[in-house]
Amino acid sequence: VPELVDQDELDMIYQAEHEPEPEDEPAPEPDEFNGDTDPRHDPDPDPDHGDGGRRSSSGAPTVAPFVCTDSTPPLQVIKGRNQYDVKILNMSADATPRYTQFWELPLDLPDSSFDKLNAVGINTQDSTAYGMVQSDGQPYLVRFGVDATDATQMRMEYVLKAPGWSYSGTPDKQGNFHILDQASGTKKLYTFTDVHQLVGYTHTSAPGLVDHTDQSAEFQYTSSAVADIVPLHADLEGAGKRDYLVGARTNKVLVIRMKAAGYNYEKWELTATSTEGIDLALNGAYGAAWNYPDTDGDDHIYITANSGAGVFEVVDMVLGGSADLSISDVGLIISR
Repeated sequence: VPELVDQDELDMIYQAEHEPEPEDEPAPEPDEFNGDTDPRHDPDPDPDHGDGGRRSSSGAPTVAPFVCTDSTPPLQVIKGRNQYDVKILNMSADATPRYTQFWELPLDLPDSSFDKLNAVGINTQDSTAYGMVQSDGQPYLVRFGVDATDATQMRMEYVLKAPGWSYSGTPDKQGNFHILDQASGTKKLYTFTDVHQLVGYTHTSAPGLVDHTDQSAEFQYTSSAVADIVPLHADLEGAGKRDYLVGARTNKVLVIRMKAAGYNYEKWELTATSTEGIDLALNGAYGAAWNYPDTDGDDHIYITANSGAGVFEVVDMVLGGSADLSISDVGLIISR
């Protein structure tokens, strides 16, 4: 297992077989935790399941957090034969190879086995990777990474049973995790709050595992399915900065406004045009999306086309007025 690389606003995308691939997100400096004061520390571990994936008695994370810098490259996760490969996306135009191996996550970890993994992103509250897995037909939200006590091993912890499967999900900057269930014509948005505070378990049968299978959707809507979403904090309506989720497919960009005091959920599906004259309708799914803030703290959204057409920046989004926006082709270079 390679050493952890530094990452800034990063979202890791997992590409599942026979499905659209997923997404990306930021990762800041890891939080400091202090023994029993940490919300994930359980002083009374379940004797039937060992430590159950909980934090150690000292309060240190059991999954090692990411350490981040401004120069951290984007990561993308691609499904292999018997594992998911977490790879660095090399952005320079003449890079060979295009991807460099970073992690390998086997489908049969020592204490956890699964057959799907997708909708992955870095939670900025604990600098840890979270995503959706399916095990024996049941979807779960998990956290995973290098084992904090053994850097040669990977570790996965189940944090909740989910109400549905999703290949499109992301954490936000407050530590909540959002997924889109797009299995039918009516799409559903689910939000799991403060997931960094949930106890993790290495077994799906752990009695303390939080069960959200009966949770109602926060928002239902109709639109094209998107293979990844990313959070955006911006002024898109001329009323100050608000929180949104953004995803894209072909020449359509999905924007969901999150509920907050004074306004409710809302959805827009914008028609995109390319500033370089590229036929975006040929791009298909955009399986990876990243949010990189500039030096002024303004968010910038980048997406990569599964067709290999390149990396694009989503710009000039206007809601409540024009339904057009531009997608600027940034080639293989993300300028900051």
